[in-house]
Amino acid sequence: MNAALLGVTLVVSAPALKDRPKTPDLMGEWVVESMTVSGTERKPADGLEYEFTKDGLWVIRQPGREGISPNRRYTTDATARPPRVELTADATRPDITRREGIYKVEGDTATLCVAPARQPRPTAFES
Repeated sequence: MNAALLGVTLVVSAPALKDRPKTPDLMGEWVVESMTVSGTERKPADGLEYEFTKDGLWVIRQPGREGISPNRRYTTDATARPPRVELTADATRPDITRREGIYKVEGDTATLCVAPARQPRPTAFES
C-alpha cells in the first residue's frame, strides 16, 4: 500500500553546511546520495544535486545541466511533525505538478519522502 502512495525517497547530504539552523531546514545545496522510487532502490545520476533557496526556488543540477526555473517552487513547514515539504515542478500548474511530502534533517543528511502528484502526503519514511 505504501509503495503506491510513495513517489520518491531521497537521501541527500550537504558536505560543508555552516551554521546549521536549530530547526530542520532544507535550505541549501544537497548532493543526492540514494533514491528509492515505489519501493525500488535506484542509483541517482552522477553529480545530481538539489538546491532549496531562501526565496522558495527548488533547483535541480546535474553535470552539464542546471534545472533553474522560476516556476519550480517549494515550501516547508518545519513545525509539523514530521516536518512537511511541498515541491511544485511548475507553479503555473500546481494542480498537476505539486507533490506533498515529509522530510527530516539529521546533521548533514536530509531525507525527503514525497508522494506522486495528487496523492496523499506520506506519514512515514518508508517505501
